[in-house]
Amino acid sequence: MSTKVIEELLKDAPPGQTKEVLKDVKVLVGDDAKVEEVAKATLRQYDMRNMTLASYKFGGEERSLVLSRHGEVTSDSGVYYDPSTKQCVRYDHLKQEGEVTDDAREEGKRLEGDEA
Repeated sequence: MSTKVIEELLKDAPPGQTKEVLKDVKVLVGDDAKVEEVAKATLRQYDMRNMTLASYKFGGEERSLVLSRHGEVTSDSGVYYDPSTKQCVRYDHLKQEGEVTDDAREEGKRLEGDEA
């Protein structure tokens, strides 16, 4: 199956169904590595276009943030700033999991206007 077909199948996934579609595409293609390689960029685009609500844990609580180009710390970084917690969250679009990261904390402070 071509890369373009994999991309189109993932892009057309119904909201909330990307994990299931990804699983089905892996079965159809039979090459998990190829599908995951294509899916990384495709699912990032999908999440950004659809402003997917992403979950992560902070302070023992489940938190959510909207994935959009406006919240992404730097282009194509996969790190998003959550102004409600003043945290930067690295989001894995394949696993659909987010985690607070120290890598971009200084960038988060800059975005918030705090002094380092």
